[in-house]
Amino acid sequence: MKKLFPALAVLIVIALAIFVNYDRLSKWFPTDFSETEMVFENDGSTRYYYGALSEDAKIAYTKVLSKIRSHPEKIEIPDLTDTEFDEMFCALSYDNPELLCMKNESKIQKQGAKAYFLPQYYCSAEECEQHRTEMEACVEKLLADVPENLTDYEKELYFHDWICSHFTYETEDLTIGYTTYDGFVLGRAVCEAYSRCMQLLLNRSGIPNYLATGTGVDIEGKSEGHMWNVVTLDGKNYYLDVTWDDLDAAEIGQYCHAFFNVSETDIAENHLGILPQGNNCVSDDANYFVVSGLMFETYDNAAKSKITQEISDAVAAGTNAFEIRFSNDEAYFAALDALTQDGEIYALVERAGQKASRVCNEALYVQDDSMRTIQFAFQ
Repeated sequence: MKKLFPALAVLIVIALAIFVNYDRLSKWFPTDFSETEMVFENDGSTRYYYGALSEDAKIAYTKVLSKIRSHPEKIEIPDLTDTEFDEMFCALSYDNPELLCMKNESKIQKQGAKAYFLPQYYCSAEECEQHRTEMEACVEKLLADVPENLTDYEKELYFHDWICSHFTYETEDLTIGYTTYDGFVLGRAVCEAYSRCMQLLLNRSGIPNYLATGTGVDIEGKSEGHMWNVVTLDGKNYYLDVTWDDLDAAEIGQYCHAFFNVSETDIAENHLGILPQGNNCVSDDANYFVVSGLMFETYDNAAKSKITQEISDAVAAGTNAFEIRFSNDEAYFAALDALTQDGEIYALVERAGQKASRVCNEALYVQDDSMRTIQFAFQ
């Protein structure tokens, strides 16, 4: 019996040593994440980028998104490869327009067999929560004001027009314009906030969508990084660039719909290096001009009659502006020359009626040769 005491004492000493040094020892044993509850797997949001992740990266995504609002210094995640980590961080950013304060910089820290995500924040947790409260209040009011019984297309159009009416493209403060707070609360946005705000509204309305990125090339040939949306309506994908629709018609003080639900062919000339690839945007069924009956194959009497009616409707609605689009260059340039150079727009205004003639002292226009659109505004 006496021989057991030394062995027991040794075991006690070992146990005490393990207990005292548990934190230091535990880092050499990998954490088992197999029982992680994947709470964002089917939560109603479109998580396009999440769906492309590896299983470990999905777990990391879930861990980070579950904890990030409290602004922890670090979050334990599975040990990812550099590629997995970059894809996970990108997915967090691109899938979640409600994320307001996480910087677009990522770090991972390895400690023995464990890995930690090290978030970086723009502001304190308290300030971030205040921003979130203000942003959500704006979104709730906007959604409450949406007319009842709209189709998904009509909701998308409502959101597009609301954003274009309420946002100003930010050109002065380079720290503003990237989040849904900047857009909804401050009304100041660059392409990221335009796209993320549209993404959030579509998500809340159950309309599938995700962000696309690439290089935008303007009419002067200047290129820069750009972000826009891919929207799914009736099982078909379309590109939607709200940013460019808010800028193209700046000269006449009107937003436009040149990039509302366009195809790969439509957008290819000025949106390059599109990621992700293979978005299957091949239909024009939900294109704004197709749905509105303002897409023309020729500039003929039928087109002129439709334009005349559009002028009358615009004046009656008090907007004094309308847009048309052509499916080919020949018809587009023929219409552009006739309407603007030869002054046919004034003849059509006169044909639209006395009320239209009274409000049209001058017809201003904006053209987009790449999209073959012309927008008129009367003064």
